[in-house]
Amino acid sequence: GEVPAGAGGRGAAWSSRGPLQPILGVWPTAMIFALAHIQYGATVATVVIIILAVVLGYVRERHNTSMVIFIHAGYDFVLGMLSLLALQVGG
Repeated sequence: GEVPAGAGGRGAAWSSRGPLQPILGVWPTAMIFALAHIQYGATVATVVIIILAVVLGYVRERHNTSMVIFIHAGYDFVLGMLSLLALQVGG
């Protein structure tokens, strides 16, 4: 639900966007973010994660870390709701 989605967004932003991105830049930070999210090896989902990480990196550059947290939490929340919907429809 909302708590895990919010926690994921805050944790990722505070651990990578905040301290690493100003030093390393958007692309290296995006790669670190993607590596931290690869549980089962490189897949199509890895490409989606890299794209999301780059977009979030540019959002942070143009706005702030709080906006990144909000977007990341919203993204996680929508994915969670879609997963629940899939379970309801399929089960």
